[in-house]
Amino acid sequence: MKLSRAKILVSIFILIFFLTLFIISLTMTVAAIYKPYEKPTLHHPLGTDNAGRDLLAYLLRGAGTALQFGILTPALSIFIAIFALFSIFNIKTERIMNDITNFFIAIPKYPLFIVLSFALPPNNWIALIVLSLLLWSNPFRILRPTFKQLLESGYVKSATILGGEVST
Repeated sequence: MKLSRAKILVSIFILIFFLTLFIISLTMTVAAIYKPYEKPTLHHPLGTDNAGRDLLAYLLRGAGTALQFGILTPALSIFIAIFALFSIFNIKTERIMNDITNFFIAIPKYPLFIVLSFALPPNNWIALIVLSLLLWSNPFRILRPTFKQLLESGYVKSATILGGEVST
C-alpha cells in the first residue's frame, strides 16, 4: 500500500502536534497565582478556578498524562506480548504461558487496577507498568495464533526439511 504525500505530511503534523503538547504539559506550572473565578481573557483563555489556578494549564497538564498513558501503555503491553511469544518454541513453556494468559484474560482488569493503585505508591510510572502488565494478554492472544500459523506454513516446513532451524 503506497501512502500519498498528503497522508505522510498530515501524519507528521499530528505527531509533531502531540509531541509539542506533551512537552508543553511537562513545563506547565499549576500554582495558584491568579485571582479566583477570573473570566476567560487573552491571558487566561479558559479562566481560573476557585483557587486562582489557570484552567488551560490544568488541561494541558492532563493532556500530557493522557498521552503518556495512551501511547506507552499499549506499546509496553505489545512488547511484553512479543517477549511472551518466545514461549511457542518450547511446548512446556507454551502451555504455562497459555494458562497464565487465560488467567489474565479471566480476571477483571480495571477493578484490580483500581485496587492496586490504592495499594501501591501514587506514581504515574508505576500505574503505567501495572496497567501494561494487566493488559498484555490481549495482544498475546492475537499474535500467538498468527505466529503458530507462520511456523506451520509451507516455506518454513520446507526450510526445516532442508536443514534450517526454526527454534532459537
